[in-house]
Formats: sequence, C-alpha cells, structure tokens
Amino acid sequence: MEYPTLGENVNTSEGLHNLLVYTNTVTDGMFTPLLLFAIFMIMTLGIYFSQQRLTGKGDFPVAFAGGSFFIFAISIILGLASGVINLLTTVVVIVVNVIAIIFLLTSK
Repeated sequence: MEYPTLGENVNTSEGLHNLLVYTNTVTDGMFTPLLLFAIFMIMTLGIYFSQQRLTGKGDFPVAFAGGSFFIFAISIILGLASGVINLLTTVVVIVVNVIAIIFLLTSK
C-alpha cells in the first residue's frame, strides 16, 4: 500500500481540516481517537491536580466530568469537518460523558 503524500494529494491551503483528514487517513483512523484521549487525560489530570494544589484535596469526579465535557465539545468541533472523526469515536465520547455525569451525581 502506498501512502498518500502531503504535497501531491492534499491541498493544505484550503484549511487545517485537510491536514487532520490526511493524518487520520495515513494512520488508519487512529490519530483522532488518540488525540482525544491525550487531551482528555491532560484535562482530567490538570483539573484534579489543580484542585489538589489549591484546596489540599482533589475531587476526581469533578475532574472526570470536566475532562469529558471538554472532550465532548472538541469532538463536536472536529465532527463539523467531514472525515476527521468517525461515528464510533463520537459514540464512545458520548458514553464516557454519560458515565462521567452518573459518576459525578452519585459521588456526593
């Protein structure tokens, strides 16, 4: 299988979404889920350790819900560009968001 090259097959002057679609195509659709997971972990751990530093006690359900809401917003934005995010990734993000809401509401 020959990979598409960036200069020949992708017009990068049309916008950033073409570069994201190219990267997702070359990696067989693994780039966007891994990017969303990395951003989710950074946001969740950042919120948790920020709370721990400021108040002395971290609240993981709040950090988990905050990270999942942020990832939901990012996935909606990425879903506007066709070919960047697939349906399975969107469903997984929604399921994680529902789990985070249930976890947040039942933790207190």
